Amino acid sequence: MLDDVIPFENALALTEPGKRHLLLGNGFSIACRHDIFDYRHLLEKCDFGKAPNVPAVFRLFATADFERIIRILKDFAALAPLYGSDGTQAQLDAVETRESLIQTIEKTHPKIPDEILTDEYASCWKFLCHFTNIFTLNYDLLLYWTQMRQRQVEFSDGFMKPEGVLTWDPDHYGPRKTIFLHGALHLHEWSGKPQKYTWTDNAPPILQQVAADIRNDRYPLFVCEGKAEEKMASIKRSEYLRFAFASLGELDESLFIFGHSLRDEDKHIMDQIKDSKVSRLFVSVRLADDPGMIADLKGRAFALSDKAGIGHPIFFEADSAHVWK
Repeated sequence: MLDDVIPFENALALTEPGKRHLLLGNGFSIACRHDIFDYRHLLEKCDFGKAPNVPAVFRLFATADFERIIRILKDFAALAPLYGSDGTQAQLDAVETRESLIQTIEKTHPKIPDEILTDEYASCWKFLCHFTNIFTLNYDLLLYWTQMRQRQVEFSDGFMKPEGVLTWDPDHYGPRKTIFLHGALHLHEWSGKPQKYTWTDNAPPILQQVAADIRNDRYPLFVCEGKAEEKMASIKRSEYLRFAFASLGELDESLFIFGHSLRDEDKHIMDQIKDSKVSRLFVSVRLADDPGMIADLKGRAFALSDKAGIGHPIFFEADSAHVWK
């Protein structure tokens, strides 16, 4: 079953010459700090004091998937009135689960860029530079920190500082883009215009800024809904996220997907890839994963390729990419 998984360098060679684009999933962050970004560890650290029933819901469904639990709670809230029950508490618990996830990430996330080793940044930068455009579904700061660490204008994120505040404008992008498809901890959109936090001599670290704003009920631009349809509803409400989503649909040539399971929770992302002009699909596989998980991932990759009409996907070994080491 693993005979068709090739080294990352071989996958790169298959795309020469030509453009490559990258889509990052949570596996990108897990590869850096497994004990922080793995959802199972986040669940252990979450404080559900305002929603005491939620831990039992996680246990009942034997999962650590926050997105799935949020979806289940919202579905129950919608169905409850049909059976003579009140779904209000389930709806409130869904919201509290989302907020607990955000706050736990803020508490457990590395506090400053220097907590990531210099060699790790260097390895990650080498990996990123193989690509023309980078799309990420992650909300942590690792990708942002890596790019800022280089102090090179290689990838642009659309944010500039014309009036003292880093404000987003689609015209600010250069030829190589970094796009946060589901938002990120360092982005916000409170004033109707997308802006981002920065850490300067006159401001505290980004996570401290985020924590202060969360206490004032001002949250980052951050999509954490359960169903793809709900995620799309959030995307449509944001100027930045609408542009990000549309940009994914404009891709062409080769797309590499690293650290993503291609599950239905991100069906909207897969559908957008299907409707793009991508002609070759490369998907990372962790050889240490359970064989059943690998088989499921491959099945979803073949389904996506078939729908997109781009032939068989090509699988590459995740560890051979040396993303962080």
